[in-house]
Amino acid sequence: MSGLPIGFEPLLGTDEASLDDKGRLIFSKKKRDRLGDNFVVTQGPKGCLEAYPLAIWLDMVAKLLNMDALNEGVAEYSSLLLGSAEDALKFDPQGRVVIPLRLRNKANIEKDVVIVGCGNRCEIWAKKEFAEYEKDRLHYGAERRSLFREARKMMEGQWPE
Repeated sequence: MSGLPIGFEPLLGTDEASLDDKGRLIFSKKKRDRLGDNFVVTQGPKGCLEAYPLAIWLDMVAKLLNMDALNEGVAEYSSLLLGSAEDALKFDPQGRVVIPLRLRNKANIEKDVVIVGCGNRCEIWAKKEFAEYEKDRLHYGAERRSLFREARKMMEGQWPE
């Protein structure tokens, strides 16, 4: 699998929402339709959660798994990305999805969230974390970003000093 799926419509726009007492989150109808019936949520490099349509996710994973499994960068990157992922997430008839507690805790999500369409994925932010990110986009989550950055360098044969 490579490239975007035929007929793929990008995830766009920014919405605010709130988790209910059972950890369920309502996405806008447009985002639900574009994420599809079966999608994946993981913690991304910035620290927020990222929701991927299944076809996009499978393409990303295939590219990663087709790399040299003995490369330490590949091992580290796949651990960071895949280790926090939850797959087979589905919306209920009311358009809600349960965001697993483990992931909510990783992203500091308690109640109010911001959902940002980023083309091939949606970022799911705790509202207060998103406000901090907006203050300094390039440096927010520097420690976590650096883990992903170093793993990418190692994947490409550039070893950290």
